[in-house]
Amino acid sequence: MMVAKGVLTTYDRIELIEGEMFDMAPMGMRHSAITSRLNELLIWAVKRSATVVLGGPVVLGEFSEPQPDLMLLKRRADFYSGAHPVAADAVTPQA
Repeated sequence: MMVAKGVLTTYDRIELIEGEMFDMAPMGMRHSAITSRLNELLIWAVKRSATVVLGGPVVLGEFSEPQPDLMLLKRRADFYSGAHPVAADAVTPQA
């Protein structure tokens, strides 16, 4: 919506936290490599029991939509194409 209104461009890297927009720092080589490795390990570990998402947004309330490096989410047939995931979509550890 903010892109459509001309407030942001599609190239802006921001996160919405409690209604405030924060610039996201560019990912360095080491950070990127670790994230990629964790992504691969998680995909192997969960097989098809969950979806591993890299850098996607998660809705944590009306005014918060952070973009964590990795998320482990409940599987959905649409891969969250209809709506961003919410906190309840996160996979939680089994006791």
